[in-house]
Amino acid sequence: MTWFSLEAFVPLLLIGNVLPVLPIFVSQTEELDKHAQRRLATQCLLAGGAVAAVLIVGGPLLFKVLGITIYDLAIAGGLILFVFTVYDLLFSRHRRKSRAVRSAQEEQQDEGDAPGVVPLGIPIMVGPAVLTACLTLSKLYGIVPTLIAMAVNVAINWVILFFGGRLNSWLGPGVMRVVSSVMALMLSAIAISMVRHGLTGIIGGLS
Repeated sequence: MTWFSLEAFVPLLLIGNVLPVLPIFVSQTEELDKHAQRRLATQCLLAGGAVAAVLIVGGPLLFKVLGITIYDLAIAGGLILFVFTVYDLLFSRHRRKSRAVRSAQEEQQDEGDAPGVVPLGIPIMVGPAVLTACLTLSKLYGIVPTLIAMAVNVAINWVILFFGGRLNSWLGPGVMRVVSSVMALMLSAIAISMVRHGLTGIIGGLS
């Protein structure tokens, strides 16, 4: 049994990497000291990772009950990921995530709350695109390899957030946009590959 799958790791790295949305996290936590920022980053990543893990483990069972095949999921998941990546290429992931931040900020202002796991953890770091990828990849490559891939990505994101302030000032918005665009382009190719895999499987089953 393969414990680690590069095919599961790369899509999660591209869609779930926090580098393109790092300015959002930094701006939302600038009033906190470094210790509080790192504690909040840990809480956000653990919360998002826990939600993703539940879907990775429970998703295949749900699909089996509903009669959804691996090819159905490959097509649906690939199309959804492709839509997200096209939006990110035309605009930016930062802009897409900023809408969720503004909505949550309005609620926090009404309730007098400080930035928390919502929206910084969910949906900023782990949003619909990441969750869709988790469901699709767990069906394509297995539960354990996808869980390990998710855990490695959470660790990578924690390192990025640990040095968030320095990285944000060093890279700047221009580099962030370039990184986001390159990741979106690569992920769009993976999404098309998923759709092709699903269509090939369905057509092959009919012949």
